[in-house]
Amino acid sequence: MFDPHKFCEDFKILLLWPLVVCLSITLVQANNANLEQLQLIEASMNPTIHACENFYAHACGKWTRNHAQDFSANLGEFLQFNHTSKMMDLVVRKYPEERLKNKQTQKALDKAAIYLHSCLKERSFDVWKYLDEVKPGPGLEWPLLAKDNQTGDWSQFDPFALMGRLHSYGLNTAIMEQLTVRDNGSVLTVLTIPDARDFEREAIDNLLLDLKLPQDVRLRQLDELHQTHDYWEAAFKDYADYGESENFFSYDDMKQDNPQMNRFLDYVIPPERREGNALVAIPFWDYISFLLARHWQPYENQKFCNYLMVKFLLHLKEATASGCLTTTQQRMHLAIDYLYYRHYYGPQARQVNQHLSGLTRIIHKQLLVNVRENHLNFSSEQVRAIRSILGNIAINIGNLPERVNLSAIEDFYRFLPVFNLSNFYANDLAMMKHRMLESWNCPSSMSCEEDIKSVPHNYFENDLLIIPFAALQLPLYDRQLDPLLLLSSLGTLMTHEFTHSIDVETLPRNVDYSTLFASVLQQADVKESLSCMQHQHATDSINERIADLIGARVAYGAYVSEHQQSQQPSFASIPWKKLFFLNMAQIFCANSADVEIAQAQAMRLNQIAKNLEVFAEAFDCPVGSKMNPLRKCRFY
Repeated sequence: MFDPHKFCEDFKILLLWPLVVCLSITLVQANNANLEQLQLIEASMNPTIHACENFYAHACGKWTRNHAQDFSANLGEFLQFNHTSKMMDLVVRKYPEERLKNKQTQKALDKAAIYLHSCLKERSFDVWKYLDEVKPGPGLEWPLLAKDNQTGDWSQFDPFALMGRLHSYGLNTAIMEQLTVRDNGSVLTVLTIPDARDFEREAIDNLLLDLKLPQDVRLRQLDELHQTHDYWEAAFKDYADYGESENFFSYDDMKQDNPQMNRFLDYVIPPERREGNALVAIPFWDYISFLLARHWQPYENQKFCNYLMVKFLLHLKEATASGCLTTTQQRMHLAIDYLYYRHYYGPQARQVNQHLSGLTRIIHKQLLVNVRENHLNFSSEQVRAIRSILGNIAINIGNLPERVNLSAIEDFYRFLPVFNLSNFYANDLAMMKHRMLESWNCPSSMSCEEDIKSVPHNYFENDLLIIPFAALQLPLYDRQLDPLLLLSSLGTLMTHEFTHSIDVETLPRNVDYSTLFASVLQQADVKESLSCMQHQHATDSINERIADLIGARVAYGAYVSEHQQSQQPSFASIPWKKLFFLNMAQIFCANSADVEIAQAQAMRLNQIAKNLEVFAEAFDCPVGSKMNPLRKCRFY
């Protein structure tokens, strides 16, 4: 017999069952993330060393042993290693070489994959192969590489065109230094005198050894290169002593009055990439006049080319990372980050964005509490300025532009040529040229630096904090991670980076408040705090130590403030205060084989511990023990 009440009860159960399943899965995922992190913490610890004597040795004593297989030196390398492995698998799986061979039209993501595959084809990195693609001029060979001295006709050699081409690939320290920036909406190219550098005799000798020259010939060439180096270094010094002056030119001016410099600029910023209001600034015009006035004989041109060649090769060695995907990430960062977004981040972007926004609000709220406490006795106007600076910082997750779609990616890489699966060196030169142009063509909401970051980083000039995709993994992040673990890891690092917008070096450089903070280092309480920290551990990186201390203090305060009712996580038997600091220590743990880095990280973590009263409470450290000195330092 039909019972409507029984039907309704059954129907409720049917409706609730998916919710029960989802809740169960979420709880399992949360427990998995928390337990995995707890295992990392416990595996890193050396309980035979007391936390009150050396917290770093206590918390990180076995970290090296547990990371022997991933070749990590520190947290950043650990995150990057895992992220790179994941992305290598993705690119090779989604863009196999056979599929790319038959591509009629190469899209930006295809080019990133072709670049990677062409790199993988090279069994070893051979810097000399770049010179198959770059010659001193039409019909000319690099003198040191020429067979039977057949170098070509040097009567029409154009040194400015060659310098411009090498500059376009990033060689910026040989004869001229060039910097192109976007300033108040206009593109400005500055041509100036390079900084003086020592002659890299050993590195250059190692290059010449590759040519298998007879020893006497090699040493003679080495001496000639040294003489050329000394000649240019003397010129740099002489003309730098003349002082700077303001000399601004339009590109039309350069084309009409200085055709040699215009040929240089045609490579540095190709005509099709120029903007109508772009200018060229030459602060040391006497030096440029000296270059323009030179009339070199053919043998001088060849010596000059030899010098530029070895400088270029040294630059290429320095500019190329080890590992093909790392190089691909450096050269085509936006394409690789977009691939991660498309395949991994996109499906959960809304939830992660909301989660990280919540974390940011909690951190920001507690950081403002510390600012209002005004430990440094700033004026009310200074406090308002600091609050304003912190309020203007934007967060970019993944270092992507505001419009994240394929059209934006295609537009960014629209000037790249067709890539060749069988010619990594030509592909790489094209990417180096593109990277140089990114310095002034980068969207303001992201960073185009070539240095790969795997942890949050503050670009205070742009009021921008970037959380790279590599940071969105344990031990820093998981959406199901307990708030204590999240705040003590990623929360501490984010606060550290926020602090760099208001540290004692950055405040006087802030364009809006430089006058207000011009004498900040002379303020009594600032001087006292800096003196206290330097007395504990003298360092040239005092702003990093300040950020460390504020990062830990604010993250801990945020957890206490937000979780007053339930502070002990259910998955751990370690008391919550201890667990907070043991998890925070994972940020600082480093491979003990690299003694210098490990010692620096130990100093940083121990300085945090010895300056926080709550650390001493957590580990019952007696007053006067190494991690609980009587005098404690505070900044903010």
